Amino acid sequence: MGGFELVILITMLFYIVPVLIVLWFMISVVSALRENNEILRELINKIEEKK
Repeated sequence: MGGFELVILITMLFYIVPVLIVLWFMISVVSALRENNEILRELINKIEEKK
């Protein structure tokens, strides 16, 4: 049974690892977009102050 359990473990890793990579990528993109939005808000506020 040891070999069969190893095959199941490796198969699960082939499914879990890509899912984790996609989740990490999505989280990093969302955080980068939030940071970009904050920078744009600061620029808008500075432009409005000059008017």
